[in-house]
Amino acid sequence: MKLKMGCLSLATLLLGGCGSKEEASTVATTPDATTSTAPQSVGGSNALQIEDYTFRITNSVEGQKGHIDLYLTRGAANEHVPGAAIELTLTAPDGHTQTINMTEDVQNKHYAGTATLDHTGEYQVAARTSVNGKTFTPRFTITNSK
Repeated sequence: MKLKMGCLSLATLLLGGCGSKEEASTVATTPDATTSTAPQSVGGSNALQIEDYTFRITNSVEGQKGHIDLYLTRGAANEHVPGAAIELTLTAPDGHTQTINMTEDVQNKHYAGTATLDHTGEYQVAARTSVNGKTFTPRFTITNSK
């Protein structure tokens, strides 16, 4: 499985997520209906910024299981934001959806979850995030190339 990032490879931008190192990603800049600020790509990487929050996604795969890490940081210092409630909705290429409740990995300062990726192609990911009384839904695209 790969996360798609257009023509830019993420190999040099890996954040050291869990699992194998077959990682790359992309961010769709679809505006979030729950925020007044449109998301912006950050530095051409796999990051998306909404207000003062930055969302980064990485993944690895074993068989049909995809391990997904979401890094949520805030401010210029990119400090980890603890205590967020994050629910991913993945839409498979065939339209089937699944919901993943992400759990916080406090030690490694990110949120993690596992998804079933049994179709080849692009999965649409909506990361509904509730933090500090605000709700954001950044959107990403994951490509499973099996």
